[in-house]
Amino acid sequence: MQEDVNSRKGVERIIRHAFEYARQKGPKRVCMSDKSNAMAFAHDLWQRVFKEVRQEYADIESRHQYIDTLAMEIVRDPRQFDVIVTCNLFGDIISDLGAQLAGGLGLAPSGNIHPGRTSLFEPVHGSAPNIAGKGIANPLGSVLTSAMMLEFLGWIPEAEKIASATREALREDFVTPDLGGQRKTVEVGTGWPSGSSNSTTSLSSSKALDCVDRISLCGTIYFFVRMIAVMKSPVKNPPTCAHQATPPVVAAPKELIPAMNCNRNQ
Repeated sequence: MQEDVNSRKGVERIIRHAFEYARQKGPKRVCMSDKSNAMAFAHDLWQRVFKEVRQEYADIESRHQYIDTLAMEIVRDPRQFDVIVTCNLFGDIISDLGAQLAGGLGLAPSGNIHPGRTSLFEPVHGSAPNIAGKGIANPLGSVLTSAMMLEFLGWIPEAEKIASATREALREDFVTPDLGGQRKTVEVGTGWPSGSSNSTTSLSSSKALDCVDRISLCGTIYFFVRMIAVMKSPVKNPPTCAHQATPPVVAAPKELIPAMNCNRNQ
């Protein structure tokens, strides 16, 4: 038997964060999704908290949908949604569905947000040991994750440069085979054709792409948000795994460490 724990504190925190995100970032529609018609105890809590919190955000359009209806509506017309808030299990499913509609898991960034505190950022897809070393992994999920992290930290111009470089790569078909392109992982991640040293071949701002190629190009990448200093200089002699890093609780934390060759990622 397995249990799903839903606390008043946790449910209210994530619902309130969804409304705050909608208010701060521009989208003005929030949809809360649960399965309270089948999970009468655990998800009735979501219903009650949502009804209470939404009253404090009269400027935000809000509604509720059961998770099965939401999945159907995302496929039918994803344009009707701005911010969706739901439990971890349903969110895990819906995020993959949304990613596939947008072009696949290779394009999907994600963040594990602890409001007001240290948060964790990683591409949705996780590791892919079956294609390791083949040069066909799509790095854009990792690249866009780095942009999400920078936005979270308040580095808006830098985040926009990375997002702009990604959009240009897609427009120019400078992509890996999963998106119909012919480029290798490192080529897409750095913006340079293989073997080229001509600056005219770069896709976009050299500063943006320099920022991108120092972050990591494939596999699961863990970002400790206070380790941002690494964006200014390459990592030198990093440990083999991010799980061995000291958590960023001091003023001068260790450099950002890619989670490579780690059993916990498999």
